[in-house]
Amino acid sequence: MIELYPKYDDPIESANYFFRNGKKFMNEGQWKLAAEHFEAFLEQFKLLDNLEGMAEGFRILGVVYSHLERGEESEAYLNKALEMNKAFDDPQREAFIYRNFASSYMRLEKMELSEKYYLKAIEINRAISNSSALLSDHCSLGFLFQRRERYEDAMQHLYLALSYSENPKLEPVKETIDETLRYIKKQVGRKQFKIWRKKFS
Repeated sequence: MIELYPKYDDPIESANYFFRNGKKFMNEGQWKLAAEHFEAFLEQFKLLDNLEGMAEGFRILGVVYSHLERGEESEAYLNKALEMNKAFDDPQREAFIYRNFASSYMRLEKMELSEKYYLKAIEINRAISNSSALLSDHCSLGFLFQRRERYEDAMQHLYLALSYSENPKLEPVKETIDETLRYIKKQVGRKQFKIWRKKFS
């Protein structure tokens, strides 16, 4: 447990301290320390009975525990975040939680569950016309299908990601998409690749 940290009279200030340091440890890949800080972050909002802060704490901890390969805890925290989101009627947040489920299940090598939750996220993001999220979801699902050797499905979603050509978020992942498409071409052969490319592009 965390023993030394600044003593704030305001729980919000304490929560902000734990959040900043939790994110820092996430970025450094120090997942145990990240978990400690986000658990402390969550406790501050429990003291305030702040549902939005608690929901965010549960969501982030779900992601952190998947990195620690603590699958049951990851799933439990994400389910709590999803349940609490009902109070806000926020479809964008709901889709983001589904994406967290999907990436966590992929990390835990539960590919069928990962696919299920990416598709849930896509369904909501399509309904609310969230193009940036759709780009990310289609890209991630394409990579997932490539790993599962479902090459036609992979190409479908990667070309859907490429269809957001005017979105600036495409540029950082475009090279990886192109590399993945070249890999698929090598696996299935030029003729089959051209048939699928014509179908999806």
